[in-house]
Amino acid sequence: MRQAIADQFGIERGSFVLNFPPRPGCLPASIFTDDLKIPLKRTARDDPALDRGPAFDFSADLSFDAGAEANAGVASFFGVKADASKASDAKLEFRNAHAVEMLGPEMKKRVLADPDAKAAAERKVSPFMVSRAFEGKVSLRLTRKAGMSAEAWANLKAQPVEVKAGVHVSAGDEVVITVDDPVVFAFEVVRTNYVTTHLAPGKDPDDVRFVPIPEDLFVR
Repeated sequence: MRQAIADQFGIERGSFVLNFPPRPGCLPASIFTDDLKIPLKRTARDDPALDRGPAFDFSADLSFDAGAEANAGVASFFGVKADASKASDAKLEFRNAHAVEMLGPEMKKRVLADPDAKAAAERKVSPFMVSRAFEGKVSLRLTRKAGMSAEAWANLKAQPVEVKAGVHVSAGDEVVITVDDPVVFAFEVVRTNYVTTHLAPGKDPDDVRFVPIPEDLFVR
């Protein structure tokens, strides 16, 4: 699924992160440690420097493969068990989605001014910065597989009712679980390399280069 969505947006897989369960922030100019586990700085959703593109809708097929961390995160977020794919065909639906960006000079200014990011770079651990994010309302649609017993289907339909989100359970052969509020469901990251363009000793870096993430750096 991660590859399919990355291809949809024309993004290299190494730089693309599915944000499930959604973590706060993860908007452009948010800064993380190089393992993406610890945020150093979060960009607020109402930051005036953010630009949002036109709204769009799309969907992606989903298999709750226990070996795929991102897919398991989706199942957990929507309150269904990992074996839901045995009883149903699953599809993620994104409505009123937007690409969210910030101008490059503004992102450079922020990372140059951030003391925690600089400290990480001084330890030879260049931090990551979110360069682009995707937010919107997300729904999970489960469709009953042919031949699935009524009991198994009823058990699956009962799973999401405890989720603290907007939930619609149809009377027929579909379950649609919808999150009420828009979330950042994916984002693109770059490595931040600090650069000193002057020769005077003791001067702080005065520029930043944004470097793409190699696909084989780690698996997310």
